[in-house]
Formats: sequence, structure tokens, C-alpha cells
Amino acid sequence: MLQSNQATETFRVAPGDTIHLGCNISYHIDTTWIKHASGHNPVIVLAARMANSGKLTVGYSASPSLGADVVNRSIALHIAGVSEPDFGLYYCVGIEGNGLQIGKATLLQGPPLSFCLLYTASLGSGLLAMISAVITVHLKTRRRRAQ
Repeated sequence: MLQSNQATETFRVAPGDTIHLGCNISYHIDTTWIKHASGHNPVIVLAARMANSGKLTVGYSASPSLGADVVNRSIALHIAGVSEPDFGLYYCVGIEGNGLQIGKATLLQGPPLSFCLLYTASLGSGLLAMISAVITVHLKTRRRRAQ
């Protein structure tokens, strides 16, 4: 049986940030996280389950920066030190017996392009101002020596 609980959420994060991607499937169900990056095939990035003892167990993690936490009675994907390769569409999938539940989709994106352009423009302007100051000081020093 296939059951879908899809609703898409979008998060914009800067490289280096840490984020938890929530799931809307109960933590009583074994949970697998799948990432689908643009232009690539979907890949499993994490598999976790709640043991009978109540301890969260990660059976597979594609990267040391990926982990799992219990958030709102579900198994959330924890990404520490987000980097550009982490951007993409994530799904949590629950497997219980012969049943499969596809949870909500979460789109993880980098900062808006406008922010990047503004940041780059301000760095460029600062560099231009510094070069102008160095040239001005150089020309004034040269004139004083010529006199």
C-alpha cells in the first residue's frame, strides 16, 4: 500500500548553517530520507528507526554531516554545516510492514541570488575604494617628492 502525505516546504540557508528538515510520518515507523538534486537521480541519504528501547538508531548515513533527531514525534533529518551539494529536494519515506508512506517534500535552497549579488557588489565597491585610496596616496607622495 502506498500512502502520500505530501506538502512542500522551502528553506533558504546559507552555507555553513545547520538545519533540521521535519517529517510528517510518526517516529514509530522506520524512516528513510531521500534527496533528489536537480539533474541527478534520487539517492538515499539517511535511514533511521526508533528502537524498542526508545533510542533513535541511524542505520545508514551518506555523510558525517547528516544525522537524525526526534522532532514533533517524527524522525527529522539533521544537516550540519550545509554546503552547496546539500541543496535539493528531500523526502521522508516511512516503511511499515508492506506499507510505504511518502512524507512531505522539503526543498533546501541557497541564499537568494539578490543577496549574493548585493554582497558581491559591496565587496567589489570596497575593493575599488581601497585601490582608489592607494593610487591617490601614491600620486600625492610622488608629487611631494618631485617638488
